[in-house]
Amino acid sequence: MFTKRNFKNLFFISLNTFLLFILLNIIFVFFSPKLIKVLPHDFVKNISSCYRTFYHDDLSDISNSDQLHLFFGDSYLEGAGEEFLNKDPKFGILNKISKHGKYIVFGRSGYGTISNYQEYILCNNLINSFTLFKYDISQVKSVNFVFYEGNDILDNLSEAKFGSQHSREFLHIVRFFIPFVDYMRFKLKKYIKNFNKKETKIIVNEIKINKNTFVIDEYIQHPSLELNPQDLNKGLEIYRTYLNNIGKLFKNYKVEKRLLYIPSPASVYKFDNLEIYVRSYIDPPSIKVNTNFIEKRHTYTRDKILKISNDLGWLICDTSYDLIQQTNKGFILHGPKDWAHFNKLGYNIAAKSYDNCFDRPIYKKE
Repeated sequence: MFTKRNFKNLFFISLNTFLLFILLNIIFVFFSPKLIKVLPHDFVKNISSCYRTFYHDDLSDISNSDQLHLFFGDSYLEGAGEEFLNKDPKFGILNKISKHGKYIVFGRSGYGTISNYQEYILCNNLINSFTLFKYDISQVKSVNFVFYEGNDILDNLSEAKFGSQHSREFLHIVRFFIPFVDYMRFKLKKYIKNFNKKETKIIVNEIKINKNTFVIDEYIQHPSLELNPQDLNKGLEIYRTYLNNIGKLFKNYKVEKRLLYIPSPASVYKFDNLEIYVRSYIDPPSIKVNTNFIEKRHTYTRDKILKISNDLGWLICDTSYDLIQQTNKGFILHGPKDWAHFNKLGYNIAAKSYDNCFDRPIYKKE
């Protein structure tokens, strides 16, 4: 029989469990700069995106003398690709460029320019206020934006039309303070999704590059070939607006603004066929395109992005020439597992381009 005493005991057990769980979340939030780098990636990527700032560099012990470099971008900035899939600790571009301080990353996989700006506005305040991570904006010596030609403009249009994950700001803030609840929510959603998962059609895509044939299980990304000129220019104007907003955050400080341009995979290879199938975002999974159109759209997009960035006072670094130079020699810079991102050689070349553009002391020490 359930007595009053039993009810009272159950109440206190439940209350203590709840308080302990809340305490655990509070401890995690405060010490997250130390904890994130030792936790499984599956946990880090499925809680508040703000915590990903601590995934790429040790930011638990920033001193007043440290030079800081802020980075915005998408999955290319975060290092997605073969190295990450193979658990290489030196994956991605941030582990390959010359280091002159600490890197604070606000770009996330799948982000357009709008989300990059909003991520900084929201997360910079949260992690500076509620974790042991602290820095002064006067320590920032450079602000870097990694633009990826493959889908950044499409992401801009999507975020402008449908909003970003930051559109529900209150929910985003709540998620920051309950990471363990957030992770359990993700695992439950994943379980339900897998339970109802439908069989997906296996993609077999054959591409011919420099007289070599590659059979891959995806369609490669391209320079927004599906967009008409009006939508393309609209996406470029969104880029202009929010890149300018990012720059204005630091207008009262002596900060060097840097733009790194990364072309799409389709833009850096010479295909043997006049027409190829590439990824479709509007009518998945693929569309057939003329390879001459790829080159024309790449040139137009690149020239527009570089001009916009330069007009806004950003130093520009285009990796296209260095990448194409290598593919013309027969080197493959993407795949074999992930053709949407660089492999080790691709990241090495992009990092070398970055260093050739920017690797120098920004200011002389006092």
